[in-house]
Amino acid sequence: MLSLPLAAFVPVWAFLAVNIATPGPNVLNTIAAAIGSGRRAGLGSSLGVGLGIGLWCIGMTAGMGALFALWPGLRTVLTVVAAALLLRFAFRAAAQARAGWHRRGEPALPHGRQGQTVRAAFLRSLAVNATNPKAL
Repeated sequence: MLSLPLAAFVPVWAFLAVNIATPGPNVLNTIAAAIGSGRRAGLGSSLGVGLGIGLWCIGMTAGMGALFALWPGLRTVLTVVAAALLLRFAFRAAAQARAGWHRRGEPALPHGRQGQTVRAAFLRSLAVNATNPKAL
């Protein structure tokens, strides 16, 4: 049974809504899946994002802080994994930008993640969401 009044959750849920509305790794991953592998993979990726966000919301509401209190190292592990993911995205984007810089005169076309099945896109989105530092 919750001992906090419902009004105490309103600022948290408002912050969560703003957090979800800002683009991040989930959006970039879904766009890459849709561009590279088509609409079905994009929809699979979107479903993975939706489920992942739902799980984070349930975790937050059910007391993710309690898990972090029981296992303080869990937060550190998730933070390190999230930072590594962001660094990977940054290095990949920098490499693509550098390659585009050297091809002056050619239009820069977005590159997607090619050959993903709906299942692969869904599972990848869950993985990206689980390590999303914004969600953490």
